[in-house]
Amino acid sequence: MKKRNWILKVFSLGVGLAIGCVLIAKVCFESAYDSFYKDIDRIYIIKTGVSRQGAVNDFNQISGGVAPGFKQYVPGVEYATRTTFLFESDKYYTEDRRQVSGKLVLADTSFFHVFDRNILEGDPVQVLSQPRMAMVSRSFAEKMGGIDKAVGQVLYNEDASGWKFTVGGIYEDFPENGSLDYDLLLSMESYNKWSRENWLGNDRYVGFVKLEAGVDPSSLTDAIHSMQEKNQPLEELEKSGSKIWYYLSAFDKLHTSDPQVRNMIVILSIVSLVLLLISLMNYILITISEMVSRSKEIGVHKCYGAGRWDIYKMLCKETMKVLLMALGFSAVLVWAAKPLVEDLLGASLRALFIPETIGVLIGVIFLLFLVSTIVPGYLYDKIPVGVAFRNYRENRRKWKLALLWVQFAINIFLVCFMFVIAAQYDKALNDRPGYTYENVLYYNVRGVDQLQASRSIAAISSNPEVVDVERCYGLPFDYCSGNNIYLPGDDRELFNIADQYAGTKGFFDFFEIPMLEGRVPETIQEVAVSRKFVEKMKEFADWKDGAIGKEIYVTEHSDSSGMNQGILTITGVYEDYRIGLLTRNDERPSIRFTADPELYADFMPYVLIKVKQLTPEVISEIQKDVQKEITGKDIEIFSYKQVMQSMYDDNRKMKNTILIGSLFSIVIAFLGLIGYIRDESQRRSKEIAIRKINGATSSEILSLFVSEIMKWVLAAAIVGDLAAYYVSGLWLEQFSEKVTVSLWYLLAADLIVALIVAVTVVINSLQITRANPVLSLKSE
Repeated sequence: MKKRNWILKVFSLGVGLAIGCVLIAKVCFESAYDSFYKDIDRIYIIKTGVSRQGAVNDFNQISGGVAPGFKQYVPGVEYATRTTFLFESDKYYTEDRRQVSGKLVLADTSFFHVFDRNILEGDPVQVLSQPRMAMVSRSFAEKMGGIDKAVGQVLYNEDASGWKFTVGGIYEDFPENGSLDYDLLLSMESYNKWSRENWLGNDRYVGFVKLEAGVDPSSLTDAIHSMQEKNQPLEELEKSGSKIWYYLSAFDKLHTSDPQVRNMIVILSIVSLVLLLISLMNYILITISEMVSRSKEIGVHKCYGAGRWDIYKMLCKETMKVLLMALGFSAVLVWAAKPLVEDLLGASLRALFIPETIGVLIGVIFLLFLVSTIVPGYLYDKIPVGVAFRNYRENRRKWKLALLWVQFAINIFLVCFMFVIAAQYDKALNDRPGYTYENVLYYNVRGVDQLQASRSIAAISSNPEVVDVERCYGLPFDYCSGNNIYLPGDDRELFNIADQYAGTKGFFDFFEIPMLEGRVPETIQEVAVSRKFVEKMKEFADWKDGAIGKEIYVTEHSDSSGMNQGILTITGVYEDYRIGLLTRNDERPSIRFTADPELYADFMPYVLIKVKQLTPEVISEIQKDVQKEITGKDIEIFSYKQVMQSMYDDNRKMKNTILIGSLFSIVIAFLGLIGYIRDESQRRSKEIAIRKINGATSSEILSLFVSEIMKWVLAAAIVGDLAAYYVSGLWLEQFSEKVTVSLWYLLAADLIVALIVAVTVVINSLQITRANPVLSLKSE
């Protein structure tokens, strides 16, 4: 019996520690984002605030001249830097055609003054001051052949084979829990001067400053406004109904200020704690259940003068041994499941167990040790000395039931929460975003010779499995650029829209997007707008007679910086469809253009393919046709549906994490339940024997055990359901369209746990119902 109980203790504690500690590590990993930089308390991101006709928004992008302006005009700014992306593809080639993947941004000479990293090769200030020179990370350099071989090598992106740059230095990789995870830093001098120096519009940059020691960012408001007055037409903007301002936000709070990240931290904290709690409750339950078998041992110790602290000391040693064995078991479990753990949590084990994590885990384990020693020690101390000379009937049933109740509540919470996550994930997988995409494939011809791109389109168009082929600038599930709307003769800047740019004429039919009125644009001076666009415009103009034929100005498209000029005429209104995903739905009104692929091919890099039936064979055949026509670049054919579903991987990982936690928590809880039933059977053997002698049937005795436990399951269901409802609401906040936390989810979780409890009780009570009552009474 003692050996079996030790195994149960080690198993339940080990499993709980393995899952609970890994989840705590993930929480610490997310909470400690960007904390590794020197002087992190002095680093801030420049945020932009914008007001248009009373509608206020803020975002993290700025125009090119703003970050250098902070350094030049704002006292207290020690360094300022900025970054911006350049290429869409992350594939780069060396001159000997070796492919290396990495994330690249343009960066200033002051980048490493703000974000310190160990420099392994080169002078970053010198390198980043020269056009077409780059610093690369250690891991990227190793992929190029090694640190000693990377410097001096020439690279080019697969989308711009004629645009080459040289590696001039190497820096230590950014840690995994960092917002900046760049592999290549290309000198900002490589980009065009107008973009680097403009003060309004073209807000593609992310800016950062490092303040001098002791400077309060709130004290810089006047200096920032003065900087704007010198460089931006603030009065003109105000006349048009717009305002723009800048403020500083702590960089180390950038990650955790994201509502999705905050909710994830809260939810994982709750799940990790309840898993550790259920393991702790089970350990205490098993230890208390041993009181009958160990009562004489405790009585004898007391006869020989053992006091309260001696009892605690004895249990302390036992707990220490069990805890050490459980920690070893948990370490083996985590290491054995390393690939699964790293996939679910999106980080390597090495990165997860940072010093902050280890400190927290030591504190958690110490707390578990104290509770698992003090609670049983208190109860053991109450055992009278007389049990050394007579039988002892422990009466700690309420303690055991209370511990079981906690475990039942936790299991109901986890099962219900898992149902909600699974339902929302299923909704994402079978999403209906307002357009049809099930049989859609696509590939990207950015950087491809347009003659080759046209030949590839001709080749796949002749395939009998292909229904339609179109081209477009961006895909509906992608992020969307923004531009502003004006009316002719009105200087007011009305509102910001999601600009989807151009597609071929058949784009709407391809995705089966309904045209509510009017027609698809046919020339570059025409535009289609969404239903939401028309509704928004009614706040500023009398459009009661409809939008068709109305004229508008759109920044970028109606000035010299765009691909066309002048007034745009609305020819059609389409039904709103989701731009983005359920987790990042773009709520802005939207517009879409039509362009001739022969004239504006560079503005439509995506080739869309609709097939009769989506099969691996069809994809492979199309892949071969395309690659046959396009040389010099590896083309990959993507399934639109699979790519969109992969964008919900974080939700899949959360679902699987909760599923694993639920399964193990049920196993742990019902190990404890089995022990409780066996103890109760032994404790109540005389009572059961008398009932059987008086005519009680086996089913009546079974129902006695089941009904008593079911009362506690019912009480646990109330608490578990309330907790699941609250936590599910937190998790669902990240979705623009969400499932309802239905009563059926709660009832299903209750019934599943209740059924498992009932089956467990019945199976483990059969022995006592079949026992000979005479033998039971004789043993008394």
